[in-house]
Amino acid sequence: LLGMKMWSLTLEKKEELLKTRDNKQQELKNLQATSKEDLWLRDLDEFSQKLDAVEQQELQDEASSMPDKPSKKKFGGKKGALKMEALPSPSAIRVVPRIADELKMKAAKQEAAKA
Repeated sequence: LLGMKMWSLTLEKKEELLKTRDNKQQELKNLQATSKEDLWLRDLDEFSQKLDAVEQQELQDEASSMPDKPSKKKFGGKKGALKMEALPSPSAIRVVPRIADELKMKAAKQEAAKA
């Protein structure tokens, strides 16, 4: 109200402000009448619903970004195929491992001892 210009304060605006005030007071009374546990459960339900929606959208995005023909490469395992979620991301950057010379020499000596 303090930021409003006096000329914009009409009867309709006054009624709208009073209606908004009444709605907010009723909302406050409802919140005060609700227990903490009920508020928490309500928030948890809303969160679960939104999380399910986001996960569903991610699955749809993944499905749309996957190629139409799956590759016929087989990997080890009971079913013989590796799940797509375990494969590296197409936008990933490969990190090349650095093996110390000492470790290479130690491995070579072990291989020579076995043979």
